[in-house]
Amino acid sequence: MKKLFRIIVCLLAIALFGACSVSRATVTPTVSVPEAWYVFSEAETKTLASLKQVDDYPLYVMQYYQDYASGRTFRLPTPQEADRAPGWGCSLFAVLLDEDHLLFGRNFDFKFSPAVLVFTDPPDGYASVSMSDIAFLNFSNQTAARLMDLPLEERAGLLGAPRFLFDGMNEHGLVVALAAVPQADTLADPSKKRITGLELIRAVLDHAHDVDEAVDLIRGYNVDLRGGLPLHYLLADAKGQAVLVEFYQGEMRVLENEQPWHSATNFVHSAVEDPQGNCWRYDRINDRLNETQGLLDSNSAMELLSQVAQKSGESPTQWSVVYQMARREMAIAMGMDYANVQTFRLSDFQLPDYWDPR
Repeated sequence: MKKLFRIIVCLLAIALFGACSVSRATVTPTVSVPEAWYVFSEAETKTLASLKQVDDYPLYVMQYYQDYASGRTFRLPTPQEADRAPGWGCSLFAVLLDEDHLLFGRNFDFKFSPAVLVFTDPPDGYASVSMSDIAFLNFSNQTAARLMDLPLEERAGLLGAPRFLFDGMNEHGLVVALAAVPQADTLADPSKKRITGLELIRAVLDHAHDVDEAVDLIRGYNVDLRGGLPLHYLLADAKGQAVLVEFYQGEMRVLENEQPWHSATNFVHSAVEDPQGNCWRYDRINDRLNETQGLLDSNSAMELLSQVAQKSGESPTQWSVVYQMARREMAIAMGMDYANVQTFRLSDFQLPDYWDPR
C-alpha cells in the first residue's frame, strides 16, 4: 500500500508540474520597451515643423527656434570634418554705392548641394539668414529631395543647420561668405579661444554689427583651419564697407577695397602682386565692375553671377545669391536656374519687436 501510495503521489506531482508548465507557456510575457533615445523639445519641434520647400532643386526655408549654442548635434560631423570636403570653388563680390547699389553677390560652387535657408535669432546675438548645405547634415541626395515627406524625427539633422553655413546676412545688413584657397596659414595664440572655419561665420553673423566689429571679433579668436580646407572671407556691410580677410604667413591680413567694390574667388590675394590674371572668374567680375563703375542692381548682379557660374567639372555652381544689404533682402537661384529666382526678406520671418531695418 505504501508503495502504491508513493506511486500515486508521484503521478499527481508530475501531472501538477505539467499543468503548471503548460499554464506558464500560455502567459504573455511583459516586455519592457525602452524610451526613445531622444525626445524633441517644444522649440525643436517648432523648428522642424517650420520647414518649407520653395524650389525643386531643392531649396528649403526653415525658422530656427532652438538655442543652437547649447542644442544637440544629432551625430553630425564636426565643422572641421565639413571643412575637409574637396573642391569648393566660389565667386564673391560686393558693390558699395548708394542704397540701390549696395549688394553682395556669391556663387557657391561644389558637388550637388541641396540647401536650406535658415533664419536664426539667438537670445544673445543678432537675427540672421544663412545658407546651409544639406549634404553636411547627413542626408543623402535622395532623402534631401523629399524632406517634406519625412516625419519630424527623420528631419532631426536639420537642427545642425546653423553650424554648417557658408554665407549669410544679419539684421544689420552685415554679409559674410567664404571661399576656398590653396593656403591659409594661421598662428595659434594660447590666450585666445579656438574657432573653426565655419564657426567663424556663425560668430560674425551673431555678434558683429558691421565690418569693423567683425574684424575685431575675428582677431579675438584662434582661427583653426587645420584638418580642413584653407579659406578666406569676404565681408561687407550696409555702411558701404568691405574687406577680404585672409590668413597668410602666420598673420591675419585685412584687405580693404580700393574701388567702390570688392571681390574674391579662389586664390590668396596676399600672395600676389596683381590679382588680375589669377582666375578667369575674378577677371570677369572685375572687368564688369570696372565697366559699370559698380552700378549694378540686384538683377544685373545675378546676371554677372550667371556669367561666372561653373557649368561643369567637380564643382559646378550650386546656388547663386544676391544680398541687398540696405534692404535686408536676398535673391537666390538654385542650380544655375536663373529664370527661377526666389526673393526673401528678413521681415518675411518672425522677427522680434525691437528689430528695425533702418
